[in-house]
Amino acid sequence: MKKYLLVLMAAAVLAGCASNDIEDMPRDARIKFANMEGYSNNPYPQAKMLGEVMGMSCARRGGSSMMVTEIGGNIFATSSGPDVANGAEALQDMRYKAAVMGGDAVVNAVCKSGSVDWGHNCWSTVKCVGDVVSK
Repeated sequence: MKKYLLVLMAAAVLAGCASNDIEDMPRDARIKFANMEGYSNNPYPQAKMLGEVMGMSCARRGGSSMMVTEIGGNIFATSSGPDVANGAEALQDMRYKAAVMGGDAVVNAVCKSGSVDWGHNCWSTVKCVGDVVSK
């Protein structure tokens, strides 16, 4: 029993370390990702449902800062604005995961802006959820 628990814990740790980098993506999944469609409705009611997928955009910096520099008598102000979670990034993350699952489209997709998500170390989030289908 102890052995199975250790295997399960190792699998959970490895899954947590998995990346969403396109350079790690298999060729067939990359092709699906490039052609992945997303819909808020379901134009493919006869398609095979592969499962549910969630994509997220995470803002990790809370505030903004201003840096003033003087070079040769000239003053330059550089502002670094807050990191902003956005829907486009959340949708792309969802499409990526759907392509890895072997899907052709994401249907019934909805997105919601959120606030602090301590589990993901985010000051603000946008999360999208949808159903992955194979046409």
